[in-house]
Amino acid sequence: KENISETPEQGVFGRYGSGPGQFNNPSGVCFDNSTSRIMVAEYGSNHRIQLFDRKGGYVGMLGTKGNGAGQFQNPLGVCVQPKTNNILVAEYNNHRVQVFSNAMNCADIKSKHTIGGPNASQDTGKFNCPYDVTCNSQGHVIVAEYKNHRVQIFDEKCEFVRVIGTTGQAGSANNQLNSPYSVCVDSEDRIFVADYDNYRISVWSGDGQQFIKHIPLSAAPYSVVIDRYDRLIVGLNNNTLIVYDHANMKQLQSFGGDGSQPGQFDRIYGLCVTDDNTLVVSDCSNHRIQMF
Repeated sequence: KENISETPEQGVFGRYGSGPGQFNNPSGVCFDNSTSRIMVAEYGSNHRIQLFDRKGGYVGMLGTKGNGAGQFQNPLGVCVQPKTNNILVAEYNNHRVQVFSNAMNCADIKSKHTIGGPNASQDTGKFNCPYDVTCNSQGHVIVAEYKNHRVQIFDEKCEFVRVIGTTGQAGSANNQLNSPYSVCVDSEDRIFVADYDNYRISVWSGDGQQFIKHIPLSAAPYSVVIDRYDRLIVGLNNNTLIVYDHANMKQLQSFGGDGSQPGQFDRIYGLCVTDDNTLVVSDCSNHRIQMF
């Protein structure tokens, strides 16, 4: 379990723009084990998902601006559902999660259906500005919902199951969240929520019924991921990455800082790990991806 390199030895790709392989505010990232591709959601004016090989080589893209099938309005989160290999995209301004088929040929990737939308809502199964989406090992869908201050859990068929938090009410009690930005699961399917305005990570049982603990932070968390060694990695709004040991949540590493040099960041809006445990960081306002 070596420390993560504090310089992007695995590469840096992207720059500001709207062309293939260019970015306008990249946000959520995920690694698709079925195709060995990195997917990047662009929150800015490009309104799309771009696909890259594991080295950062451009493969293709999904979406245009809009609210129809296969279109996006400020996509923030992206993940791949186990078992089905469906691609799920959390759209901030369409207030929905859009579900796509998956294929090696990007032209064959098609929109299948949506969860939520088209308008903001506090109803269960609906959303108000979803920020992130992930899935557990059973394919259950977990959505961090920024403006409703909650996380919603759906089954593998995208049917509503449960809410974590108090709908529409920000708070700091154990059963409350305040502007959750990101969500991930560990090897036991426990749920880790980046509880942004509470400056903490909120940890819950896999079914969302039991609060486990809080992990206090020195700054607000933008993004979270669990790596292949079950270490928790958190991207903070002071442009620092923090690595925690899974067993006791002891801090193992802290690196980064403000700037545009390799290993520096300007808003760490997304994190994922590849199958060889390369850490992929969405460096949002630097309009690039860094790999460690």
